[in-house]
Amino acid sequence: MLLLIHGLGIMWQFFKSRTTLFGGLLLLFFLSISIFAPMIAPYNLSHPSGKPYLPPSSVHILGTNDIGQDIFSELLYGTRISLFVGFGAATLATFLGTSVALVSGYFRGFIDNILMRITDFFLLIPGVLLIMLLAAYFKLDIWKLIITIAFLNWAAIARIVRSRVLQVREMAFVRSAKLLGAGSFYIIFHHILPNTLNIILANASIAVARAIVIEAGVSFLGLGDPTRKSWGMILHNAFSHGAIVNGYFWWYLPPILCISLTVFSFTLIGYAYEEKEKRRELLLPLSIKKDLRDYITKSKTNRRDYFPKSYLLIKNLSVKFRNGDEIIYALDKINLEIKKNEKVAIIGETGSGKSILLLALLRLLPANAQLSGMIYYKGEDILKVADNRIRQLRGSEIVYIPQGTGNVLNPVLKVGSQVAEPLKIHLGLKKKHALKEAIILLNQVGIEEAEQRIFDYPHQYSGGMKKQALIAMALASKADLILADEPTKGLNFEKRKKILEIFQKLDSKTILTVTHDLWFAEMFAHRIIVMYASRIVEIAPCKTFFIRPLHPYSQALLAAQPSHGLQVITSCEPVMIIKSVEEGCPFRFCCNKAFQRCLEKPPLFKHHGHEIRCWLYAS
Repeated sequence: MLLLIHGLGIMWQFFKSRTTLFGGLLLLFFLSISIFAPMIAPYNLSHPSGKPYLPPSSVHILGTNDIGQDIFSELLYGTRISLFVGFGAATLATFLGTSVALVSGYFRGFIDNILMRITDFFLLIPGVLLIMLLAAYFKLDIWKLIITIAFLNWAAIARIVRSRVLQVREMAFVRSAKLLGAGSFYIIFHHILPNTLNIILANASIAVARAIVIEAGVSFLGLGDPTRKSWGMILHNAFSHGAIVNGYFWWYLPPILCISLTVFSFTLIGYAYEEKEKRRELLLPLSIKKDLRDYITKSKTNRRDYFPKSYLLIKNLSVKFRNGDEIIYALDKINLEIKKNEKVAIIGETGSGKSILLLALLRLLPANAQLSGMIYYKGEDILKVADNRIRQLRGSEIVYIPQGTGNVLNPVLKVGSQVAEPLKIHLGLKKKHALKEAIILLNQVGIEEAEQRIFDYPHQYSGGMKKQALIAMALASKADLILADEPTKGLNFEKRKKILEIFQKLDSKTILTVTHDLWFAEMFAHRIIVMYASRIVEIAPCKTFFIRPLHPYSQALLAAQPSHGLQVITSCEPVMIIKSVEEGCPFRFCCNKAFQRCLEKPPLFKHHGHEIRCWLYAS
């Protein structure tokens, strides 16, 4: 029903243009004829209504055929049969093609290879010739003809729709749904399918036109169902009884005109959907074009190791990517312990590995990531659990607030339904109850008039409101651990204050946030973690860190803030990633305190409650 309403809404938008309005009105005309044919037709076709071969007159508008039946009545009833074959074959072909495209494009891998080879096989079959052969030898009735046309036309639809599915599956809102713990088929039907609807409807419209032409061709050759007088069968009877030789143009021209106009109307509508898809600016692929799929092999056992004192424990976590012969380290032996209900802010320059750390915690790194180490959540190593277990954890126990707002919300779904989505997935609430809870959550995060704004689409929200809606989605899942990536990015000071107030009220939540907003970090966090070039260089209590940071990079980071006079105390461009096994301190190139021992990799030293990766604190 949702897809039908959405499709009608799109069609309404299309009909604002003269071309598509003409196509739609033309189609509506033929549909009306097919529905009301018994009431419109002046004569019944069960018996002759006049003498054979009568020319057009006031009694018979289009004359009579070879057995005295009224041609106008025959044409009206033929509209029913031709449109029935067209719609029936197109519906079945679109269903088969779309199903194959969704499964193949979303799951990829072995399933994709098998389904696409089957699709390629059907694409190689000369469809019209095969239909004619089957009709000649097996005397296809109307139902068999519909099924045959559908089975020979679904493959082209599958190929086109699959290409769109491959694009949509990389969208930020799809990744966001994965982070909320949504299953594969839920994502397919609630996120991917609505965003492929334009392409599907475009191909469905063209498929109707194609099926009508195929049926007309088969019937014209006398291979159709003789008991069902379609437009093609009317043409067959006209030509086989000498309509051209005898000049009975009123017999053969009307069905040709009807076929042409119907095909033309469906073609106009199909092209309109296609043009609409080309103009779409709301859905843009992510800059990361690699598949965001699980990179850990399924574990047959759900092994658990228990660390009673650790809520979240990260041990020797490393992430690296191979770029030709070069290895890029995104994370280098991260060791970190997070206590329950603790608020931690990770700061550092862009590219230092902060966001990669959050994605690693959710097992959502790109497929080419090479990972080692352990991540224990409540004593369970989430890097070793099966895929269905990590899907349970996402959204129900661990929730992710992604960076940015542009592509994270699904543009074709209303904001209220997206905020309610975690409530339906994880808490099993019905739609009506979930929407009521969504209103409460949107009010909680500061969306004014939430009762009305739940019916808005994402493009009707400002950037700050989208961020608030994403936070509401995170809160909806009731998860204990919140991973927030740049929650205040791009917001003005008032919006930042509002986000801070929301986060400060979450006393019962454990929050790990990545941010460049040092004001937000200072006001919010219990502990500060500083990352540089894929490594943790300092861990410190928030109160002492902003008074007296110890690592030279931390000191430079704070000194460069407006509140500290925008001082520049480093002497070179920053090194944000390690491109090989780097044994020394990567900050030594920029540090004015570097000395000979900095050529060796320093461990984390403890000094006055801080942990600092710097040889200055070795003693």
